[in-house]
Amino acid sequence: MRLGGLLEQEPGGLAEALAWYERAAGRNHEKAPEGVARVRAALARAAASDAKAADAAKDAEAALMRDHAAAARDGQVKSMLALASWHLGAKRVQEALTWYRHAAKAGHVHAMVISAQLLALDPKKQAESLDWYRKAAAAGNTDAMHCVGRSLKQQGNLPDALAHFRVAAAKGHQAAMIDAAEILEQTARAPEALKWYQRAAEKGHPKATLEAERLRSALAGTGPAGSTTAKPAPAKPKPKKAAAEPAPAKPAPAKPAPAKPAPAKPAPKKTAAEPASKSAAGRTPPKPPAPNEGAQPDPASLRAAAVKHERSDRPEAALQCLLRAEQLGDRTAKRDIVRLYLALRDRSNSSVERKQHVRQVVRYRDLAEGSDVETMLALVGLDTANSFAWRQRAAEAGNTRAMRQIARAQLKAGSDEHVQAALSWLLEAGKAGDTAAILEGARAHEKCGAYGNAIDWYRWAEDNGVAGAAKEVARVTAEHPGAVVWHRWSERLRRLRG
Repeated sequence: MRLGGLLEQEPGGLAEALAWYERAAGRNHEKAPEGVARVRAALARAAASDAKAADAAKDAEAALMRDHAAAARDGQVKSMLALASWHLGAKRVQEALTWYRHAAKAGHVHAMVISAQLLALDPKKQAESLDWYRKAAAAGNTDAMHCVGRSLKQQGNLPDALAHFRVAAAKGHQAAMIDAAEILEQTARAPEALKWYQRAAEKGHPKATLEAERLRSALAGTGPAGSTTAKPAPAKPKPKKAAAEPAPAKPAPAKPAPAKPAPAKPAPKKTAAEPASKSAAGRTPPKPPAPNEGAQPDPASLRAAAVKHERSDRPEAALQCLLRAEQLGDRTAKRDIVRLYLALRDRSNSSVERKQHVRQVVRYRDLAEGSDVETMLALVGLDTANSFAWRQRAAEAGNTRAMRQIARAQLKAGSDEHVQAALSWLLEAGKAGDTAAILEGARAHEKCGAYGNAIDWYRWAEDNGVAGAAKEVARVTAEHPGAVVWHRWSERLRRLRG
């Protein structure tokens, strides 16, 4: 009975207090029936007040929409968008499309894109949808450029599709980078395709890293494979066989067959010239035969040989090939050289390998100072004393993955200042096209209790095609209707104050 009285005074404790009062009444406590009646009446009043609050929220929202409707009829684009969003949230698609069209006709680019998306749901309105996408693309919207490019690609117009993809990709659109790379690869322009795959990987696209590695290996493999096969393939020995004069020369070497062991001895002498260069670089047997096949090895063939050695689990031989390629002017070999040095260090705990590790950190710093973003990210793990500084530099250079990592660290710190800084980084990453950052920003706002801002971010994610974002909008709106209405009123007051 006393516990029921204490719970009755606690905020939100009426239901539990009622349970204890009813338990006491079951044991024939004389004051328990009075407590049961009192708490039930209090619960009824609370339910009625909640219903009134819900009705008040609905009335306030309806009044706000009436104000927006009046302003929209006067030509206010923001009010048109507010009405369209309200109708779309209530699944009144046609009403939402009407207002989005009005805003699009008034020149609002985002409304053009949403109108195109809603029209695309109707198979009979594909032409009008594409028309709005074209208008938004002409106004500079990268999502619209990508959609127009996709349509042209489906029609088989690859040159125009590639032109749209290139413009959108140059502005940071990740999907456009991938599509541009695919067309370039299909049209035998693999080096440029690799460039776009690498840029998409730097932006955090999950598929791009794998595609870049695949194409890089293909370029390295096809170059030497083509050269090595091109050398035996020309069938130059066949014309020699076809010649009648060398034919008797074949039986002649059959006699000096015992003399062949003599040249077999100088053969190792040729290899002895190779170990001279190899011993200068490391301790490997005469494994890299690729440079030997050509009298003057070029960086491409050396890199290809390195790929083959690494696939055969011979990192030391691969390292020697890359070191020679670097000496011959291959500026791109440095990163792979460092990677192989570190791989060899992981295989051994000797002090020599640790010294090599220190040297490779210096190599990586040189690359990072040259604004190589991937190298900056690698230094986060190598140069642990300055890991945060390198991650911040990568973020300032535009790497969205680094932006998200910094934001997560600041969100863990928890202070208001850190949370605001984290949201700023997520906003920058979202503007650069990183949809994962948009979702993280929405969740961060929701965790902080800023439900109106969370809905805005979820809608932003929905506009960028994130699956499930619309459900998140509906969930937050249903769970916190009062907060959403208050957010809309505060936004309206902010606009009125200028």
